[in-house]
Amino acid sequence: MLNRLSTPVDPTTLASHLMSVAQGSRGSAPDDVPWALAATALVDPSIQERLAPLLLRRMRDLIDVDAANAGPGPGPGSAYDRRMAWRYWALGRAAVGMTGTIGDEAAHLADHFVGCRPVDPLAIAMMAAGADSLLLHQPSSLESMTVLRRSAPLLHRPRPTPDWCWPEPELNPIDALLPLALVAAGDRLGEGALVRSGLVLLDWRLGQNGRSGNAVHELAMSIDACARAGALTGDGKWERRAHALAAAVPVEVTLRTSDLCAWHLAARQLDEFCCAPVGVTTATGLVTTRR
Repeated sequence: MLNRLSTPVDPTTLASHLMSVAQGSRGSAPDDVPWALAATALVDPSIQERLAPLLLRRMRDLIDVDAANAGPGPGPGSAYDRRMAWRYWALGRAAVGMTGTIGDEAAHLADHFVGCRPVDPLAIAMMAAGADSLLLHQPSSLESMTVLRRSAPLLHRPRPTPDWCWPEPELNPIDALLPLALVAAGDRLGEGALVRSGLVLLDWRLGQNGRSGNAVHELAMSIDACARAGALTGDGKWERRAHALAAAVPVEVTLRTSDLCAWHLAARQLDEFCCAPVGVTTATGLVTTRR
């Protein structure tokens, strides 16, 4: 069991879990594939070279299964919307972090999800965040910009009530993607109001950490959102908030694959806050700025 981000994920343990997902071994679930893709984008290149093609093949298989089982569309806000949007997000992260043609293949697979039009607030945010990553990989991508432009007007803005400004009555461990998506969309589209709304929403959401039921998933997405906000604004407070979260949230990680992947994402992002030179695109796809 791990605790605190000062304890890194053992590379051998992580690689073993990632390989199990890539091979569809007993105990791995389809929902592990997006987490594994995102984590594989941040592992040692020698490990990535072995795992990435297998994971992308597994994602293609999932896409084929979805196509074969396609029937009447599920209702708005369904788990299906989130599942499709989460895969798009993961492929965006993979495209940024994976080298050479493997990154291009991840971006190509992401095009299968461009037609998704979720109405669920979190799924919309996943699509916008995925498009943001894909635009880092290929800035001229018309498909990614289409997703971002379509998603931006639907993204949730903070409510005026000070006690609860979230779009849903309960928190989700990964819903720091909501403010991240607002910040990213405002940045890409040149809409300052979106950025300001995202920063307000992020500030509120960080104050609620520890209440969502999965502390390590929550921490990974919160640090990710802080990184996007810090990269855009250059305000060092977002780095300080990320470190404070990592130090204060009582995270305990079991050997569940998604937890290990989330832990790896959080630790790598926190490292890059500390170590990345200004103006450099990091492995997580952010151009760092500091004041």
